Amino acid sequence: MTQQALNGMLTIMLAKFLLNDLPHASGLLANPDYEPPPTGPQLHYIAVLCQRLKIKTPYEEQVKTKGEAGRMIRELQAEEKYRRKHRV
Repeated sequence: MTQQALNGMLTIMLAKFLLNDLPHASGLLANPDYEPPPTGPQLHYIAVLCQRLKIKTPYEEQVKTKGEAGRMIRELQAEEKYRRKHRV
């Protein structure tokens, strides 16, 4: 087999490999609106903050995405700081 034929076969094999594996490599290609779910430590920290603030409703069950969890943590930290400052 000539070098040119080997290069052609290698190119075809590489193209098939990339075309088959590329859609599975990332969920972003399938759904551009995909947002990752909250991480375990984020949910745990939300639960801890809710306990410290004596909040009855479990907020960690309300968050659906990682971004929402981050916002919830910042809100709860601000509430904790406010209560400490004003002795509420």
